Amino acid sequence: LAQTPAANGPHDPERGRQIEGGLKTELSRGRVLLTGSLFRIDKNNVLRPDPVFGPSGDNFAAVLPIGKVRNQGFEFDAAGRVTRDFSVIVNYSFLNSEILTDRFTPTAVGQPLPNAARHAFGLFARYDIARTGTSLSVGNEARGRRYEPYAGIQAAGYGIWDFGVFQKLGRYLEFRGQLDNAFDRIYATSSLFAARAGNIPGAPRTFTAALHFRTAAR
Repeated sequence: LAQTPAANGPHDPERGRQIEGGLKTELSRGRVLLTGSLFRIDKNNVLRPDPVFGPSGDNFAAVLPIGKVRNQGFEFDAAGRVTRDFSVIVNYSFLNSEILTDRFTPTAVGQPLPNAARHAFGLFARYDIARTGTSLSVGNEARGRRYEPYAGIQAAGYGIWDFGVFQKLGRYLEFRGQLDNAFDRIYATSSLFAARAGNIPGAPRTFTAALHFRTAAR
């Protein structure tokens, strides 16, 4: 749909070049895996939504080529079973994102790509209590502030916490309870391409409960 004249098309294909290098290592006799990487990605002919919806003003698939963009940064991950009962996953990424050329909106040059957070962090940990068949989990998702240069709006950084409990009920049943966004944080997952559209809100505090039946005991 984006290639039609009604969507400002046809457009040249997106092309990119990526350079990446990293290291991996194991600790505690292979129980913990650490991974780190550096990357740089250059792209040409990147498309973005057209805020005026094409030549006729009524094509919601209309896009504009913003030219050249660059993403560079590093990522770090740690995952494994620290003890027999405790396992954890941690990840962090740093992203330096920049619009290098845009003939339609020159003021966007030098700005980060839409919704590209400079900092991102994730955590998931689980503790198993073998004696009672209970497992407890905690998770965290955090993002730095994000900017939408074409809409001129910003989404603030956020951090949300999730908690879970898993309880075995005999050989075949397991109860699972999950509390997401436990502190009912108001946050935006992303910003849309026009100021009139604003930000997309994240889910409020949500609790789910489920009873799982297994056909074979573990």
